[in-house]
Amino acid sequence: MIDNMIDYLYDMMEDQGVSQKEFEDAIKSEYGKTLREYVREQVDLLLEDAADGMSFEQSGYYELDEEKGCIYIGEDRDELNSKEEAIEYRFSGNKLIVSGIISDGEKLDDPINLKEYGMELPWEFNKD
Repeated sequence: MIDNMIDYLYDMMEDQGVSQKEFEDAIKSEYGKTLREYVREQVDLLLEDAADGMSFEQSGYYELDEEKGCIYIGEDRDELNSKEEAIEYRFSGNKLIVSGIISDGEKLDDPINLKEYGMELPWEFNKD
């Protein structure tokens, strides 16, 4: 996502006659950060705001199947036992990788239309 944002900003600046180097230098001068650091900070702030607005609690049943790498989800025990709603995951070192979302027994390609933002699956979460 960060790379896509930077490419978008470069394109926008180039349309205004500003080179990538000039743009990077202006960001460094104005904010004391590299363009990547600045964009990451802004994206983090946007995601925090979005997460605060989208925060919710959902009661239900969850079953972890470590062997298959799935977290099964159900509003009740029958739905949970159907194993038709799930999140596929795996660990790689300090990374949690969400590789798929399953709904009604079908693996979804783009469960919440994030491809247009450069956030398609797999999603990787790093433990610092």
